[in-house]
Amino acid sequence: MNFILFDDPVIRLDLLPFTFTRPVARIRVGILTIDEKWEKWLGVKPAFQTQPYLQQKFPGSVAADNLVINGAVCPDEKLVESVKSLPKGYFLVKGQRLIAANNPGEQMNQLNTIE
Repeated sequence: MNFILFDDPVIRLDLLPFTFTRPVARIRVGILTIDEKWEKWLGVKPAFQTQPYLQQKFPGSVAADNLVINGAVCPDEKLVESVKSLPKGYFLVKGQRLIAANNPGEQMNQLNTIE
């Protein structure tokens, strides 16, 4: 499975100027960056979905099986289990904030959303 950390546009703007030069997930929270925390939990180096001018330095990769995760969210055991068990085509949200999506192929609606 391919793990992609994406930049939420609203959060990215709130974190300027830090996010001018890096994706949100590359911001340090404690001793590790958010992407390093996800890497420790998932055992796989994640890819990035960010601004076009940052993609060369922080590459993204798309595979047949993609799990897209909000790069501003720090993982913990419960969240990682929720994200890993997300069915294909479903979205994990908290309020209005998208947390993760497993192979998002269609629009998010009440039938394919888990809170």
